[in-house]
Amino acid sequence: MTLTLVHSRADLPPLWDGAPVTWGPWKDAPVTTWRFHASVAERACTSCGLIDGREKVNLGVVDGLWRLLAYRCECGHDVVFNHETGEAWDLDPSDYGPEGSVDPNLEGKLF
Repeated sequence: MTLTLVHSRADLPPLWDGAPVTWGPWKDAPVTTWRFHASVAERACTSCGLIDGREKVNLGVVDGLWRLLAYRCECGHDVVFNHETGEAWDLDPSDYGPEGSVDPNLEGKLF
């Protein structure tokens, strides 16, 4: 008997606003003093509410430059910080498909 995987979720978005992303390996998040300066709301996972639960980090390279930093909570929820724009994005299931993550404000617009 052979099992065939029909739909697969990428570990992280393969594209970011249409540009291919090269993700590195997941690593333990470094301990920083940020948790002493940020509010509880800023530190809480937006999916499960766990405080200081973002245990893993991953760097994303777009167009040859490090631009993205992904945080993964123990619950599996991912937040990506865009170093270039200063924005943070809570990922949802649509971000892991073949089209990757697309800013809803940019969808359907021609550049």
